[in-house]
Amino acid sequence: MGYKIVATRGDEVLRSERESLLIAAAKARVWARVGWHVVVTDPDGKTLDPAEFEKLFAPPDPRRARLREVSARLRLAASA
Repeated sequence: MGYKIVATRGDEVLRSERESLLIAAAKARVWARVGWHVVVTDPDGKTLDPAEFEKLFAPPDPRRARLREVSARLRLAASA
């Protein structure tokens, strides 16, 4: 069982289910942007916070990339 997306607008209801959180979040964002009220639930039935979806699509933080680069160099140096 995957992520369930339910969107309502007036008397209309759209339902979808996706295995991928990323795909479910993308679909929910599109529907919300065109005026639907969207609720996404995870496989355990917990409602997900739409604000968290934006984090999935945010550009990577360059500081984190630099930290990963430094960590990789330290691991290489330690193994040499």
